Amino acid sequence: MGERRPHPCGFVGGHALESYFVELIDTAEHRIEIVNPYLNLTPGLARAFDRALARGVRIDVVGRIDLKGDIGGRFLTALNKLFVEKYGDRIDIREFKAPDVVLHSKIMMIDQRLVTISSVNLNKPQLLSRPRERHGRARPGVLPPHEADL
Repeated sequence: MGERRPHPCGFVGGHALESYFVELIDTAEHRIEIVNPYLNLTPGLARAFDRALARGVRIDVVGRIDLKGDIGGRFLTALNKLFVEKYGDRIDIREFKAPDVVLHSKIMMIDQRLVTISSVNLNKPQLLSRPRERHGRARPGVLPPHEADL
């Protein structure tokens, strides 16, 4: 793990984003509701999902399984399908299919008491990236234009 320190954009070193979401999932007692188009979990998030399910926590996901039209759509679709294969029998997964509408929301609600609304995709490239590599050019409070997570 990298050094943990304040960053102008609110990020800290190491796997801070992953650790944050793992901690959120680990606090759940009853239900986790997620809206996110990318479902390529890190090993840490997968373990947190498994722990939550073992505790009897209900997990509901709304996402786009088929990412046709997205940058890297075939590859990302295959990753999302792996998520469905692994969790489909234990998690309520609903595919967002609305013509002419792109699901870009990233929301996680824990026990209907804590909500995070962010720009964080639940995928390995974003959760495990180093802040300086992704956001080092940013001025305080301003993020650079989004770069596709492949």
